[in-house]
Amino acid sequence: MKTGLTIKEMAQELLRQSKAKQDYLVNTGSLSLSVASDVPQLRVTEEGTDKIAPLDIRQTAHRQLGTYLGIPQKYYELMRTDAPELLAYNANYWFSQKNELRTLRTIDGCARAFLSNRYRRIDNLDIASVTLPVIGELPEARFVSTQITEDFMYIKVVNPRLQADVVPGDVVQAGVIISNSETGLGSVTIQPLIYRLVCSNGMVINDAKTRRNHVGRAATSDEDFSIYSNETLLADDHAFVLKLKDTVRAAISEARFAQAVNRMRESTTAMLDTKKLPAIVKLASSSFGITEDESNGVLEHLITGGGHLQFEIPSGNPDVPDYAPYLEGVILYSHNSNAYWPEGSEYDDDQPPLCQSFDGKVGYGEPGGTCADCVLNQFGSDGNNKGKACKNMRMLYLLRSGEYMPIQIALPPTSLMPYTRFVNEAFLSRRRKVCTGVVRIGLKKAVSGSHEYCVATFTKIADFAGEDLAHIRAYADGFVAQIKDINAQRAQAGAAASSIIGDGDVSHLELPDNGAHFSLGAVIDGEREELPA
Repeated sequence: MKTGLTIKEMAQELLRQSKAKQDYLVNTGSLSLSVASDVPQLRVTEEGTDKIAPLDIRQTAHRQLGTYLGIPQKYYELMRTDAPELLAYNANYWFSQKNELRTLRTIDGCARAFLSNRYRRIDNLDIASVTLPVIGELPEARFVSTQITEDFMYIKVVNPRLQADVVPGDVVQAGVIISNSETGLGSVTIQPLIYRLVCSNGMVINDAKTRRNHVGRAATSDEDFSIYSNETLLADDHAFVLKLKDTVRAAISEARFAQAVNRMRESTTAMLDTKKLPAIVKLASSSFGITEDESNGVLEHLITGGGHLQFEIPSGNPDVPDYAPYLEGVILYSHNSNAYWPEGSEYDDDQPPLCQSFDGKVGYGEPGGTCADCVLNQFGSDGNNKGKACKNMRMLYLLRSGEYMPIQIALPPTSLMPYTRFVNEAFLSRRRKVCTGVVRIGLKKAVSGSHEYCVATFTKIADFAGEDLAHIRAYADGFVAQIKDINAQRAQAGAAASSIIGDGDVSHLELPDNGAHFSLGAVIDGEREELPA
């Protein structure tokens, strides 16, 4: 668990930042890049005269500049590190071709965000000044985690006075999570929290949260350069201020806590009757935009607890899904996919990712660009130095006996290595495609510290031969072509949407969250090549 700053240190940093930051509304024609000591700087000029001192550029602002100028991230980063003069030349040319007002956010002499003129400024100090006095009304409130990064503010608070046992030994307390981004990477969000003492983790309650996107009316100016007032728009939004306060009070209220604990207690016994198990996850097909006609149902998460390990499978009645300890069929195809949520919202089913990739190669959204080169896709970027900020997943398409269309399985990061190892040993080592055999997919429990989770297991139970082999290969080839075409269309739509949507607004792009554990899975090239039977 990360604790970060003390609440006193956070308050001091918020006050310091409020004095060190300044926002501007600038015409892109007045912007340019220059190079000092091999480092690009952003300049705002008028008739050759600097309106403000040249600004160093933070990583988020670099990504936003590259996205706005239409420069691929990998090429932008290559120029920034190896040829900054070339980057300045390219950027200055495209700046000169545009004539648009943009919001430039600065702090400590650095450009920290480059955003739409529709960006609504709701800053960390405003959120803290509204919510912390409410929390202060609780004499025993405990700040379990507080942090301010260049892009995000997080506050996690629990109320030890509201405590209960879900099952004997599993103690939970009421709490609240408050988060915000001042650089266009996330919305203002306040969510009730059920905090588990056994593992210092928590469950957010999505149906009782308050959220506000940083989107408002377009700012206008008759000048090419103007300074924003230090008063943010939140000062005029009294209704939202009241809602923030009410949400914090409700999050740590006895009635809300009792309701959540009762639901958790009911879920521990529901596992005994699989016909009455509640749906605990969204279907991957709806998140990816695959209709029922395309996939005829989607297989999503596994269910754990009470010694049971089962898959939840859509049935004809959405209120009564089917459950099975394992699945058997033919894996027609699989491909990588990635998704990035800001920390604190990855467990929120209603929070779409800021960036997503349909093939694990190119992302769309913020930051977007080539996945292999993205800093959020590197180990250690999650803040714990244990994993990635971007979640790596793999989508499997499993055709079961007696069905015409496959179901889709979203493998979480913890199952990537077992799947890769299985395919290499069971198929690729014999120069066979994965679709040339029948496999069984099961589940097993794994433990990391005090946290239990499930990992998929794979077993080959039969090989196809003769006419059966020819038929399944032909079917798989046709299906793979369709899926690749669908993913290509999604990628085109994502690229087009990324160029027109407001900053920080990617609500049209959604992926399922698949857990917080990561393992490295290599690309299985054999699935993309013609291999002999």
